[in-house]
Amino acid sequence: MRRNTLIRGVAGAVFGVLLASTSVNAQTVTVDPANATPDNVSTFSSLMAAIHSFQASGATTASSPGGVGVNHANVAPDVINITSTAMIDEVVRIDERPASGGYAILDEALAINGPGAVANSGVAVAPSAAANAIVASRDDGTNDDDNFEIRTNVNLTINNVTFVPSPTVPGAPAGNNDVVTVDRLSASAGSPSTVSFNSCIITSLNLGGTPLVNSKTDALADLSASIVATTTQLDDLMDFFPDAGEGMTCNLTDCVLAGTPPGTGRDGIVEASGYTATDGIHLNITSSVLSNCGRFAIQWGGTAASGGAVATEKTLTIGGTGANAGPVAGLGGPTIMTRCTDRAIQSFLSTAGRSRVTINNAIIADNTVRQISLSGSDELVMSNSLVSGPTPLVYQSSVAGDLISSITNSTINGATSLLGAQGTPTSTLTISDSILTTSGATTMAVFGTGDANAALSFTGYFAVAVGGSTNTTSGTGVFRASPAFVSTDPLSADFLDVRNTAYATANSTAGPLAGGANYVGGVAPASIALTAPATISFGSVDTGNSANDTTSVSVANSGGADGIVGLARTGANPGEFSTTPASVGIVPPAGLPVTVTFTPTLVQASTASLDITGDATQSVALDGTGQLPASIQDWVAF
Repeated sequence: MRRNTLIRGVAGAVFGVLLASTSVNAQTVTVDPANATPDNVSTFSSLMAAIHSFQASGATTASSPGGVGVNHANVAPDVINITSTAMIDEVVRIDERPASGGYAILDEALAINGPGAVANSGVAVAPSAAANAIVASRDDGTNDDDNFEIRTNVNLTINNVTFVPSPTVPGAPAGNNDVVTVDRLSASAGSPSTVSFNSCIITSLNLGGTPLVNSKTDALADLSASIVATTTQLDDLMDFFPDAGEGMTCNLTDCVLAGTPPGTGRDGIVEASGYTATDGIHLNITSSVLSNCGRFAIQWGGTAASGGAVATEKTLTIGGTGANAGPVAGLGGPTIMTRCTDRAIQSFLSTAGRSRVTINNAIIADNTVRQISLSGSDELVMSNSLVSGPTPLVYQSSVAGDLISSITNSTINGATSLLGAQGTPTSTLTISDSILTTSGATTMAVFGTGDANAALSFTGYFAVAVGGSTNTTSGTGVFRASPAFVSTDPLSADFLDVRNTAYATANSTAGPLAGGANYVGGVAPASIALTAPATISFGSVDTGNSANDTTSVSVANSGGADGIVGLARTGANPGEFSTTPASVGIVPPAGLPVTVTFTPTLVQASTASLDITGDATQSVALDGTGQLPASIQDWVAF
């Protein structure tokens, strides 16, 4: 049994004991939109009326008939059981502002269960069309045109509910509508609230007017052609927006957030709030899927403190289990972020602020522009995770020296440079027991005036150059070898599994270095042999022309995995000579052809040294003489 299933079971048992021990005060009501004769005390056809039954008595509205206050003032957690999968299409708000529609403050702990959780004694089951209630919350025309709104200090648990925009009143055409909003509206030091979503789905509508996805598996497909046109009115799927001083935690476990159209502001989750040093603002995402977002899966922004403990002020925690085993259709498994048209995580945290971003057992892959961009002063702690795709990680810190970020037991794989530092970061990023691979020439790059400040140990490279930074250091156990991945498909169970036996004893405990994936072995490591003469002479060559040598340098590989050869030119006139490949070559078992070229720009004798690095280093002396073309010589002679 998975650990989070046990946690759910214990939580459900404790919740049940609470209800049993305070049965005089606790209330459980049911909601069925098909019920034509609800008593509006224990049975309801309206979810909003059921919610209002637990609120302080006050003015009712046309959108919430009956039930107002009838179950108010119960000291135990109250329960709303939705027994039907029929769509509930109405305004739904849990609000503390009577002035905004006559809804009085909710001051009770509340659980809302869909059919799957109802049948499982209040404990969530895997999200599905059969297990989840559907709440199509209407835009009420207020509060930034948001739909399902939680705007009060409430401890709320929601199990097996799917949230979509209303097909009848989706929102204003301007596109400012968030499907779900989580907020508090008032600060209360020492009284943080918690809102937890278990096995919930937040999505848009498909062309048939039903939820775009009904499961984790659905969300992993390409959904770009299936989003209904009215979704252009949609902004974010979830807006987590407590302001400064409003201590709040939002948990998403085994949830799915998928499907916004391309465009600015079309994100999965937006957190753009302040911070609270007393109680903290925390967003925790576990074993969930965030996919097919029109821009970012997560926008992490707003402000945070300029000093103090980052772990208590503002945190984003992404977790799960078994990233090495790939996607899980049911409960548990890794958190997966994929198929977003820009990037999975974008931090817009102000440079004066700070937060901690923790990523464990996550798969972040195949997002179009970048995978993770951290800015401001985000302290990154990543472990047991797999990141793959264009520009996997951009890391920036503006705090001098006191933020130590780390990557352990993870693989970062990209078609372009793996790590970039924008701006002027000065803190240290340590990387250990990890694998860095790229098909480009540079594993670690620095953008602009940044300095990567990266310290590596027990790390496998699949590139030679470490560019742009004077503060990138290589410690013990850093080596270059291709992992010979089994698969680069992030939805495969063998995603980034390592085959090269060179990795068999390469981690810090002399065990297999797999970087969050599995080590399967079976492929002999690369064995690079170099053949080259002591000197390559090109003789006299006209300036502006080139002479090529394609046979003198031979690079062979007798192993079963790709290897690497480095090519560097030094000496008096290195710019007069070039090689193909230019500075680093991937050497397959069939070997790698190397071309050395002399292209003189100077009318003189030129020399340089070509240093070729494989399993050993060999130097070749290069010489050639640049001369004027014959036509120019004749003209000068005339």
